[in-house]
Amino acid sequence: MLGMPSSNPNGKCIYCLLPQATFSKEHVLQFALGGSLTLTDCVCAKCNTGFSMIDNQLSDYSVVSIARVAMGPAGRKKKEAASKYSNLMVDPTTGLMLDVRLKQQYRPELKPQFIIGKDRKTIHFATDPALSCGVYQTDFTNFLDALDKFGIGKVTIVTETWGYDLTPRVVQESATYFYARAATTADGQRLLNFLADPAKNAALRSQIGSVTTGQSKQMVNSGIRMDTEMTFRAVAKIALNYLAKQRGASVVLEARFNPIRSFILNGLPGFKPDTNPFIHMPRLESKPFKALPNTHFVTLMKSNRRIFAYISFYEHFDFLVDLGPAIAKDEPVESLTFFNHTDRTTMEISVADFRRFRPRFYRVRKWWRLSRVLSPWSIRACLLTMKALFNVGKESLDRKLHRRR
Repeated sequence: MLGMPSSNPNGKCIYCLLPQATFSKEHVLQFALGGSLTLTDCVCAKCNTGFSMIDNQLSDYSVVSIARVAMGPAGRKKKEAASKYSNLMVDPTTGLMLDVRLKQQYRPELKPQFIIGKDRKTIHFATDPALSCGVYQTDFTNFLDALDKFGIGKVTIVTETWGYDLTPRVVQESATYFYARAATTADGQRLLNFLADPAKNAALRSQIGSVTTGQSKQMVNSGIRMDTEMTFRAVAKIALNYLAKQRGASVVLEARFNPIRSFILNGLPGFKPDTNPFIHMPRLESKPFKALPNTHFVTLMKSNRRIFAYISFYEHFDFLVDLGPAIAKDEPVESLTFFNHTDRTTMEISVADFRRFRPRFYRVRKWWRLSRVLSPWSIRACLLTMKALFNVGKESLDRKLHRRR
């Protein structure tokens, strides 16, 4: 069913419902999370562009982003995933808290930063991405030049300290973005005023100390400021995209899906994560499926005259999306779609085959282990228990017991 085109005879965008002459390519699952399956005739360019903010919230600033940093996938230019949330690491030599970014497999990389020492007099500059000794004068000069070009007046002051005694610092997040981190806004502003003074700026260029870091494996403290509503809207968009891919745009354009469509586009007034009517996070013991290694998966479900999409990220972060009411003509659920986030491949498995495969694998594996260490009578008891648990056919069970006698 995944190879079928998502037909759209009405020529309307499935989100804004406006007629469109041309459509934009929309990923069913975000490319940043390893998705390669696309909709080609369902989403207009305006809606696709507007979804960038909620997509980035899911992939870069939610609980899912923590797993993405560890397990990938890489970005469009083959760059490995890196954290975009705040991370702090203690320097073993000076005891200063340093701002770092996490790379693949949680490897810390130091951000270029100008730091006031604990004595409030010493000045440090750290820029070595390998977290080892060796900071050069030219690095600091380039840092100040880039900061002047960016504009000290445009530097954002961040006061997230998570209870640590942080000394003020200015950090270069990228070539076009700097921020100041301090315990209070006043401390951050004083540091920026210090850097804005031409005389003091010139003096800094001639004299600078350095932060030495001799160990690369240190404890990193991370903090994520997650917008739950935007994260849930991004998850709901994946569910509606998947419904359009499986059932066609003409089904998704029906009025019964207007509530979830409105939630994706505009959010929900007075949104609360625990009481919202669209997204639920199932408990571990109530999960209907278990993902394959290195995959996300999406499937459709029907229950209590409602259509649900079950979405699992990185085998641990699961969401149940209530898409809308089911009607008699809705086709029964047939398959699960797995998205491999390491090589961006997509695989579809029927629900019947998946349920048959997973229990059989565990049953044979456990029986082989037990039969090597237990006595015949213990094996008989285990077989009787397995009959109740796995509903093994009576004839095959009696045949196994007869052989043991």
